[in-house]
Amino acid sequence: MAWNKQLDKTLTKKLIGLSHQIRPAVVVGHAGLSDAVIGQVRHVMQTHDLIKVRIDLDDRAEVQAAAEQLAQQSESTLVNRIGKIALLYKPAPEEPEGEKQPSRKPRTR
Repeated sequence: MAWNKQLDKTLTKKLIGLSHQIRPAVVVGHAGLSDAVIGQVRHVMQTHDLIKVRIDLDDRAEVQAAAEQLAQQSESTLVNRIGKIALLYKPAPEEPEGEKQPSRKPRTR
């Protein structure tokens, strides 16, 4: 079952605050989304609740569409997007669905 829902403002602010410490774990090239990129995001999200993805496309609308599509296909939630950086969140699979604080350590520099 996919975990994809709107986050409350408190959790969203907390996740954005935590994101300042992390760097992009996945980079989407000019070729756009591929099965390999989506697989890589899913793989990284097995060990991290919160990841950044850099989407190197030229048009803002394309970046937003790619971020939304990536969140949907990786069964995560798009927390925020600033420029070419998308912030994705998915709680640990062993936790019951609901608003949880990140349990796994964020990827740091």
